[in-house]
Amino acid sequence: MSRKSRLWLLLGAFVIVLAIYVGLSYESYLPDERTAMKLELKQAFPDLQLVTKQGEQADLKTFDNKQKVIFVVTTTCKVCNEQKDRFDSFAKHLQTKGVVPLVIYQDKEQKSFKDFKNMEDQFYLNASLKLSNVTPTTIWLDEENQVLEVDFGDYEGRRYVEKNFDFTY
Repeated sequence: MSRKSRLWLLLGAFVIVLAIYVGLSYESYLPDERTAMKLELKQAFPDLQLVTKQGEQADLKTFDNKQKVIFVVTTTCKVCNEQKDRFDSFAKHLQTKGVVPLVIYQDKEQKSFKDFKNMEDQFYLNASLKLSNVTPTTIWLDEENQVLEVDFGDYEGRRYVEKNFDFTY
């Protein structure tokens, strides 16, 4: 085989490998088209299919009769990652008040946890579901899983849940 033929063969193989790579990674750049659940104040929080870090099925009934604060995040959320220490401090503060802090990752695919230090537990949301169009979202539930407050985003003026628990960072 001539040198020119080998060069064309190598170039063709490179183009095929590049096309496969682009095709496989393209899906991760598509917008998340899952519809967010409707969360209404003073209404029951939806009964979710959660998956633990160990891959076991779980639900919020484990934490019945306790108030809960749920941090809804994604592993790719820049703000979620930047504010991780504040979320951990808030979680520790919540535990002193008898409130269960939880993290729910709503990524389309299960990725590695960022391991929050002070959270009671961390879960993946069933991949077909989405709690919020905005991350981070903080949801405060009462003892009977009724929604008391929802903070969409992490804007200083929207931190109502933190204000309810007299938390400052």
